[in-house]
Amino acid sequence: MEGIKNIKIIDVTLRDGGYRVNFNFPDSLINMVVKKLSLAGIDYIEVGYRNGSFKKINNIGKCGLGSDHYIKRVREVSQLAKLVMMYHPRNVDISELGRMKDNGIDFLRCCVPIDNPGNSIEYIKESNNLGIKNCVNLTRISQHNINDILFFIEKLKKENVELVYLADSNGSLLPTQISKLVSSVIKNIDIEIGFHPHNNLSLAVANSISALDAGATYFDTSIRGMGKGSGNLQTEYWIAYLIKHGLFKYDLGPILELADYFSENVEKSNLVFSSSDIIAAALNFSADQRKALVGYDYSNFQNKYRELNLVMQRKIYEKSSCPRAYTS
Repeated sequence: MEGIKNIKIIDVTLRDGGYRVNFNFPDSLINMVVKKLSLAGIDYIEVGYRNGSFKKINNIGKCGLGSDHYIKRVREVSQLAKLVMMYHPRNVDISELGRMKDNGIDFLRCCVPIDNPGNSIEYIKESNNLGIKNCVNLTRISQHNINDILFFIEKLKKENVELVYLADSNGSLLPTQISKLVSSVIKNIDIEIGFHPHNNLSLAVANSISALDAGATYFDTSIRGMGKGSGNLQTEYWIAYLIKHGLFKYDLGPILELADYFSENVEKSNLVFSSSDIIAAALNFSADQRKALVGYDYSNFQNKYRELNLVMQRKIYEKSSCPRAYTS
């Protein structure tokens, strides 16, 4: 496992975990998270969204707004931590990128749906002009043909994007699929790859191992896996796994202290798997599509699964528009 020495972790507890509490973490908890993660040597700490997530959330808290004041306050907690902010271009004026940098953000992550990139390239160009580290997060990759993903990443590479995150937003991919996708990108395009797993099928660890073995270097984790839906890759599990393979750059102690505190004091961090999460992952449904499963009749599920799965796979194939000129 030669590539393990190049690994980087972005802890997303305050951002993705924020979905569980409407992004309303108390200041004392935010301070604790930033201090402990910094003490543990976590490479990057994602502190929230700028101006909200993709879909509007009523009464969203400070971690979901990512205001200039909030950034300054978090920066005061730790001068050493490298802070990350995620944003959707449609929510953010391009002039805000420079302000985020000036107020203490070290790394900007731009969320981009492959089938509707909008003006995201302009935001990437501006980030490069500002000299701030940045990356593109490709969302819902399981709903796209592998060639479409490669085609889009190649376009990003031409715009001097150096890091692309593959987000298994639906939590539906399998280790073999992750391995094939990451390997295909690295074989065809000279670019760094990150992986953002979701745990709907309890495969976040297995999928991350496959991504690591295939050459991915950046990984998103969260304390106790706290995150949207069935959650993310658990920071504590991932660091323990890396230690087992001889990587001692992270201190597991502060991470376990955080995990224990969350377990005892942050009720929403104790994730409960729902039947709809499992079925949605099996069917490769997005969060919006999953709403159709509320009150779903599970009887005769096998036949219904075959029918719905065929429909989903056909949609993925039909919306593919790029030339199939890549090798896997």
